[in-house]
Amino acid sequence: MDLDTARVVLAPAQAYRTNRELVEYQDVPSDGPIPIELQKDLKKSYYACASFTDDNIGAILSRLQELGLYDNTLIVFLGDHGYHQGEQGLWCKSTNFESSCNAPLIIKMPSKKGRALPHRVDRPVSFIDLMPTVCTACRVPVPDGAMGEDLLGSAEHNPYVFSQIAHSHNGIKYMGYAIRDTRWTYVEWFTPEMDCAAAELYDMAGRDTCRYEKINVLEAHPDIAATLSEALHGHLDRVLSGRSDSR
Repeated sequence: MDLDTARVVLAPAQAYRTNRELVEYQDVPSDGPIPIELQKDLKKSYYACASFTDDNIGAILSRLQELGLYDNTLIVFLGDHGYHQGEQGLWCKSTNFESSCNAPLIIKMPSKKGRALPHRVDRPVSFIDLMPTVCTACRVPVPDGAMGEDLLGSAEHNPYVFSQIAHSHNGIKYMGYAIRDTRWTYVEWFTPEMDCAAAELYDMAGRDTCRYEKINVLEAHPDIAATLSEALHGHLDRVLSGRSDSR
């Protein structure tokens, strides 16, 4: 196996978690690395699940075509999260790393003359963008207070997306808030008193060849970290204050 299972260099302990979903299954050790042969079986099962899902989606699309509904149907395909499969020594979900936060999102618009050809949005987007996007596609008003942005629109886009996850370390429950743009991921880990206990910065350039983080470059890029920290705190202030324009 060519999977890189090495932990992220200089990553704080708060960034990691146990493989708690897997340990509920037989033959998975409660602590320590998962044996190679078991890793292979887990990956086979994951790929089998993906293939089964693909077959079922194909069946649904075929039925829509048989009923003459396919061209006039708006279809959204998404996964609620990504999944670690040994990268960085992690399995399952629930981290702020790319393998956990990156998930599929495909929108098939109803077919109409003059509609633009299929395209890929090459910037980070959030699932909260689905509400305004679907409303626009269906020509209904976006509800007041809805977060996110219309992915079909031409307005200036928010350059950032956000995620968060809670991890416990040494008996303390931390909340990790992450901000992501087209190149960088920045994370701050807060104590229950909202003190920042640790931070991370990852350069995600070239992620087509390496889709996961390898080294925390926080000390090498303090200006970038400061810019992203300011944007992250602005987001948190809007969300915590309950402002309707929070994203």
